[in-house]
Amino acid sequence: MIARRLIVAAAVALLLITGCASDGGLLANLGSDQEAQRPNIVVIMTDDQDLLLESMEYMPLVEKLLTRKGTTFSTAIVSLPLCCPARAMALRGEYPHNNGIMTNLWPTGGFAKAYATGLERDTVATALQSAGYRTALIGKYLNGYPLKDQPTYIPPGWDRWWAPITDTAYGSYDYDVNHDGQIESYGSAPEGVYGGIHAYNLGQDHLIQLLFRLHALFGIHLNMPPFLSNPSAL
Repeated sequence: MIARRLIVAAAVALLLITGCASDGGLLANLGSDQEAQRPNIVVIMTDDQDLLLESMEYMPLVEKLLTRKGTTFSTAIVSLPLCCPARAMALRGEYPHNNGIMTNLWPTGGFAKAYATGLERDTVATALQSAGYRTALIGKYLNGYPLKDQPTYIPPGWDRWWAPITDTAYGSYDYDVNHDGQIESYGSAPEGVYGGIHAYNLGQDHLIQLLFRLHALFGIHLNMPPFLSNPSAL
């Protein structure tokens, strides 16, 4: 069952991010009825990390806090290293040839295809939510999100949601965000409804606020693609 597989995948991602060693009971605890025994899960996904282009050199804090304290695979195979297919794999725990998301654009991929085929009805978010977790996604979702006539759409399984809805977010300013079903506009300081706030800094602030408010048993998926890249913060 996809839901069961995704809960395990999320727990494995937690181990990779924190660099923790399992005592053999972490995955088993996910099925426990006692909330205190189940782990909180924070998945941090950074995009377009290119070894040859040495992109990590521009992200010293990620290198210091995650890479050096985590696990690096010297030998690894990625089935389809492309934005939307990779994100769909993370959400579903399936290869692209199984979930059907092969590219970033309709009709062979992108958010439009995931939405049309109902892939979002069974993801890591719905699985964790069904298991009693409070869930949140902060940052970029699937390429092409949202549909033009549904700018406030929030996929199933997410209790809290903060995701850019305009491609202008790639420039870090002058962008719109779907924040829990409400559209917020951020411009170039001092213009815009909320003034100019760098997309990465804003996403980071929302993450910190959620961590303090949720307290226990949560699953947070933090997506940090290139448009959320502030060297001083990363």
